[in-house]
Amino acid sequence: MIKAQERLVESVVAVVNDKPILLSEFEQAWHLQVASLEGEISDEEGLKKRLIEHLIMVRLQNESAEKNGIRVNERELNSSIDVIAKNNNLSLKELYSQAARQGLSIQAFRDNIRQQLVAQRLQQQLFGNRIQISDTEVNEVLARENQLNDPMEYQFKTLLIQPDKNNKQAWQQAKDTIAQIHQDVLSGQSFDEAIALYSDNSEGFGNSNLLWQDSTSMPDVFHKALLRLDKSQLSQPIQTGRGYFLLQLIDKQFKQKIEAYQYKLEQITLPIGSYNEQEMMQIEEYIERELNANARSFAELAKKYSKDRYATYGGETQWLKPNDIEPALAAQLGKQAIGNTLHKIFSQQGRLLYRLVDKKQYDASEEVTRQQIKQQLTYFKVQSEYQEFLRNLRLRAAVQINL
Repeated sequence: MIKAQERLVESVVAVVNDKPILLSEFEQAWHLQVASLEGEISDEEGLKKRLIEHLIMVRLQNESAEKNGIRVNERELNSSIDVIAKNNNLSLKELYSQAARQGLSIQAFRDNIRQQLVAQRLQQQLFGNRIQISDTEVNEVLARENQLNDPMEYQFKTLLIQPDKNNKQAWQQAKDTIAQIHQDVLSGQSFDEAIALYSDNSEGFGNSNLLWQDSTSMPDVFHKALLRLDKSQLSQPIQTGRGYFLLQLIDKQFKQKIEAYQYKLEQITLPIGSYNEQEMMQIEEYIERELNANARSFAELAKKYSKDRYATYGGETQWLKPNDIEPALAAQLGKQAIGNTLHKIFSQQGRLLYRLVDKKQYDASEEVTRQQIKQQLTYFKVQSEYQEFLRNLRLRAAVQINL
């Protein structure tokens, strides 16, 4: 009996607020980290310490999400994974195969996506709704863009050292740290390892989803730094309101032409607060049966079950522009054909059942650019607040590390 207890204790690498992090969790995360760095590790001990801290922060983040009533059920998770697959022009099987090549089992991949969704919802709930970006801020960025007239867009990785914003000594330490990291990378350390070891941004254990960004989608100091770089080159340390950054340019290309569509839908919204999950499933199945049998019209069903502003109009929307549509829905609409096919997705309001009635192309260049600017400005403000929130969570937590 004593030996069995000893084995149980040995399998715990950390305890966070009385909840264990098991050795198996750490080993799986370590395997993925090593695979992502392709074996280029110069400081294994330091990387393991950072990985433990990362797992601790994930656990604290999940605890906070639970306290705030944030959960991602299986149907929401499946819907998000479907969107990821469609956005990458992959079947579900191909998506899981791609994850397997990166060392992720299906369950590990699903857990990873679930964690991302939890973090996104927690950030949005805590900070997103109270951070507002004014038209003046957007106009200032647009004015700089017009002066620069840069036809390029960029892919790049970031490393952030974020000090306590009110501690002058911490800022000096951050400046010294970023200078040393810069020198280490120039001397041969991989930038990916440096990110994993030191970065304080939430993408620290990743930076893998590299989006194409133009000058309107990034801080002005980032753009100026990237203009001086060739592929794979490293920037000089960059000071911002959040802390000190290093950038590595991955690639650049001429901007792609912006093409946008307006959409007209028939939709039924089943809000989470109005129906429980079982009721949603029953109503959804009933609606689908009635439509397939031509027993009732979409308008009748929308008036009876839908809980949005279009219900009184039989679920028929006006022409919707990209700004009127959630990103997950917009991604699906761009790939769907006009017709009577009933589509389903989880939205911020709840479960959305819809049919694509019509679509038309229009010139959305300025509109899309303004939205990109607003999203990027919001992102940086939310991230600054959120990292401070996570730092305070860690300070208050009862943590014991056994590794």
